Amino acid sequence: MCITICIYIYIYVMHGQEMKTNKYGGPCIQGDNVIGVAFQAYSNKQNIGYIIPVPVIEHFLEGIKRKNKSLNFPSIGMSWSKLENPSHKASLQMREEQTGIFVNHLIPLTDAFDKLKPNDVVLRYDGIVIADDGTISFRDVLCVCVLFCRCYNII
Repeated sequence: MCITICIYIYIYVMHGQEMKTNKYGGPCIQGDNVIGVAFQAYSNKQNIGYIIPVPVIEHFLEGIKRKNKSLNFPSIGMSWSKLENPSHKASLQMREEQTGIFVNHLIPLTDAFDKLKPNDVVLRYDGIVIADDGTISFRDVLCVCVLFCRCYNII
């Protein structure tokens, strides 16, 4: 499975099953498993509804249990571009086998703001190589480390 690194997190899933308008809040079941809770449908869109997935619900409930408040989802705190253009990679003096994403802008008051700079190239996410299109192979991890390239030097 690949995921895309982004500065936002989707906390819902769109599905194509029929869902009546104003009929939400119930469990969504796939086979023998509850996969989420239905929360929205559009009356002008046929067969489109949204589900809050189980991991998002668990994250919310864990925050309530531990801290008596909802936990936020972390954000990487930057905007970035794909590095699919060989000329762009060459201008950054990247080796042909290197892949990653180009940092455009950093959001102040985030962890990334203190660790990255515009024009850096993020090469790995917790040791996992980032593809030039911004996707990574995803595994369940709790702690994340980022390896990035600044001024053509591995940091």
